[in-house]
Amino acid sequence: MMFGFGCGSGMALAIGTAILFWGGLIALVIWGATRIFPRQRASSATEALEILKTRFARGEINQIEYEQARVALS
Repeated sequence: MMFGFGCGSGMALAIGTAILFWGGLIALVIWGATRIFPRQRASSATEALEILKTRFARGEINQIEYEQARVALS
């Protein structure tokens, strides 16, 4: 015997479908935003040159290696 209005499983299915739809739509928007606005900086060459200068200043590489790497990065 059913109590209430008799809309048990049909209403649950509709709510579940709505949650899946909106959840999927939100996930799609977030995924798209991360593709349009990447977290990486565009100036990776500048960053690489700064790392190279730091390594040279620390004495990790000699002047010849520094010059070769600088030319390769430029």
